[in-house]
Formats: sequence, C-alpha cells, structure tokens
Amino acid sequence: MPVNNPPIKRYVFNGFGLFLALFCFLGAGVKNAEAIPAFAKKYSAPCTLCHSTWPLLNEAGVKFKLNGFQMSDTKDGAEAGKVSPSFDLHLDGNKGVNPISFRLSGGLDLLQPNSGPSTPSNTTGSLPNNYPCCTEGNTAKLYVGGTVDEDMGYFISYKIGNPSLEQGFVRIANFLGQGYVGVDLGAMYTADADAVSPNREWFGSPNVAYFGTTNTGGGDQGRSIGYSDTALRLFGNPDYGHFTYDVLLATGTNTTTSAVSQRGSAFGAMGRVDVGDVAGSFRYWNAKTASYYFSNPGKNSGFLNFGTSTANCANLGPACIAPPGQSGNPDEVTQDFIFSLDYKTERAQVDLVYLWNDFFVAPRSDLNGNTYSRDGVRRVGGSLGWIYKFSSRVALGARYGFSNVPGYSETYTGQSGGTFFVPSSSASQYELKFEIAPVQNAKLSLEWLLDTSNLRARTDVYGNQYVLQNKFVLLWDWAI
Repeated sequence: MPVNNPPIKRYVFNGFGLFLALFCFLGAGVKNAEAIPAFAKKYSAPCTLCHSTWPLLNEAGVKFKLNGFQMSDTKDGAEAGKVSPSFDLHLDGNKGVNPISFRLSGGLDLLQPNSGPSTPSNTTGSLPNNYPCCTEGNTAKLYVGGTVDEDMGYFISYKIGNPSLEQGFVRIANFLGQGYVGVDLGAMYTADADAVSPNREWFGSPNVAYFGTTNTGGGDQGRSIGYSDTALRLFGNPDYGHFTYDVLLATGTNTTTSAVSQRGSAFGAMGRVDVGDVAGSFRYWNAKTASYYFSNPGKNSGFLNFGTSTANCANLGPACIAPPGQSGNPDEVTQDFIFSLDYKTERAQVDLVYLWNDFFVAPRSDLNGNTYSRDGVRRVGGSLGWIYKFSSRVALGARYGFSNVPGYSETYTGQSGGTFFVPSSSASQYELKFEIAPVQNAKLSLEWLLDTSNLRARTDVYGNQYVLQNKFVLLWDWAI
C-alpha cells in the first residue's frame, strides 16, 4: 500500500481524526455509562451476559436466542404484566420497560481505492463491484427484536436504502420440551447458529472464506450458505445441553430480488457441540438455482454473468446461454460442507473455518442451438481469526481468510467454439480491527483490510482488472 503518497496519508490521518472525534462525542453525549439495551434492561442484566464481544454471542446468548429471546430458565408468560404497543402485539413490560430492542450498525469508508474498471454506468470505476465484496463501509443496518408471547419472539433486519427487508421472521420455541424443537418462519439468514457464523461477524467485512470472490471473473459459486432467503427452519438445543441442531428449507427467492422465477430451492442441516470454552459445528448445504447467464467463453475467456430475463442476453455477447428457469428444472447445483471451531475465554477468542463448495451446471444450449458445458468447480476456503479484550471497553482482533478456485475447462460448440481453460482464482485478505466501547451499548472501531488476491480474482469476463482493495473502514454499532 503506497503509504508515502501524500493524498493517502491525508485520508488516513483524517480518518483517525474522525474516529477520535466520534469517540469523544459518544463519551460526552451519554452521561450514564451503564446504559444498556432493552433486552438487557428487561432482565436487569449486563450486555456481557450474552455478548463476550459484541455482536458475537457466548453460550448464554445462544441459549437466549434459541429460547425465543427469553432467558433459558424463564418464560415471558401470557398477557399479564405486558404492555401493548398495538392491540395485537403484547410485549413483556417488566418494571415498565418495553423489551423491544433496536440496534443500528454501519460504517464509513475512510480510504477506499477505485475498484476499476470503469463501465458506462460507473464511469469513475469506484465502489460498485469492488473486490473483495461488501465491507460495512458506507452502509447502515437496523435490527429490531423482541418477545410477543410465551415462547414466541420476532426478529427484523433492514439494510437502509434497500427496497425490502433483509430478515423478518417469527420464532416459536420449546415444542416437546425445554429446547427440543423450535420453528422460525419468514425471511432469514440461511446459516446463523454455526460455531463461527458467516452472518454474526465481529469483523466488519464478510469472511472471504465463506463468500469467495464477488466480481464476474472471480468464481462465485451459486447460492452458497449465508444469504437471506424465505425459509422454514427447525432448530433445537435439547434440555439446553451440549448439542444444537437446525434443519432449514428455503425457497431460493433470496427475498429481496424480483427474479423469483429464476430461483430454485435449498436445503441445509447443521449440528453443533459446545463443551466448556470450545464450540464446533458442521453444516451441509444444497441449493438448486437457475440464475446465471453465461456468455460465449470463446470471446470472454470467463463464465458467469447475472440476468433476470432473456433481454439480458444482449449484454452477454453474440452467444447467450440462459438458465432454464424454475419451471424448467433449475440446473445449477451448489453444495457446501462447512467445518467451524471456536475457542473463547474471558479475554481471548480464536475461531477457525474450513469449507469446500462444489458447483455444477448441466449442459445448456444458446439461442442458436450451440451447446455449452463446463467442469464441476470446487472452491476451497478457510480463515483463522483472533480477538483479544484488553478490558470490557477495548478489543483488538486480526483475521486471515482465503478462497481458492482451481482452473477448469468450458466447452462451446459453434462459431469460435472449442474447449477453453479458465485459470485458477485465489482471493485472500488480512484484517486488523481495533474497537472501543465509550459506553456499554455503543461500539466504535477502525478496521484495516489488506487485499492479497491474485490477478485472476480481480479480472472480469471482459479482461478488465480490478485494483487491490486495501482500505480503512470506520465501523459503529449502537443498541437501544
């Protein structure tokens, strides 16, 4: 990273200045240093009962969540002692405190290089399609949760600026006995209870081990675990012992997309064991989709592109290989096998993830009757993360993640046909994060991401190259 470049130096120093200013603002603006979110107020408990390092859940937090957002040894009861914000929504009003909880998180890119390349809709080549994907910079997300009745809770998450909800589901717990069977119904993340969850990140960037690469030359593999979808989930932690499970059926609509007819269905199952300070889990995921449009590999030396109708073929060159659609049997199959291990003490936490992802596409034909086929692709990913708490208000963490797609072959018959080899793609990055908590219900952190991905992972299907995404991101998290 060119740290001797004066403009970059200026951005870095300005970023640290903003970081310190916000710290002082939060420290001066909140007089009560013990202000805590509504879930904690409801039970007169500190946030650290459930969050050793917020937002990561410890064992008590996992049990609270599995119990329908109630303490594992309590029930919220029926309408007695509840407040009613509306005639059909009754919330436990213990000590006059409404248990509805709000959490607002987001971030700001302090230093973000242009991602390149420029396109007609993105003439500067900055931010859109940046690689690796999706740090929390320049975003904001709202979470809302609470209890409705005995063994019944709800959870909502909304990324501000999106046209629809990211998550919105009802949870009913404790069928057949304490912790045995629970049900989630609605829009939800498809993997959320693993020992190292792809959706319950302490670091500001999604783990590259789970999500792989994100530009069109980098090897995205179908509908992998971790995205948001309309689903039915069964889960349990019988007698709140060592074993936790979930089984999930998803529609494949991805909840927020209009391309419902282009999706298939998905199935997942997870088993997790917690013993003392160690938690380990294994998850299997199988998704069928029909969402990728392929362009002529003879022209572009690459494979995938997105589309929602045959009209998109005009953007993919002279040969468009469209998906058959849901009614024509989705022909893209994704399988994930994910191992995760987490070790935590009062001060330190270490997590390890290893996964492999298999992606298959059936032979297809373009509009001219030419055929397209390709090898199955296996993406292998892994990560190692470490967090250390100096105190209840200061934490430091580091993580390395990688995702590798070996080279594979595509065969296209017709004009400019033949067999084409797609080179291997390797995405990787280092992350370093420093976090402070000026008050108990607010976190402020600075994260540095160092992109070490190879050139192929940063090259799109047209041969354009994305720059390395070395960046600084300011992250904030506030619960009410």
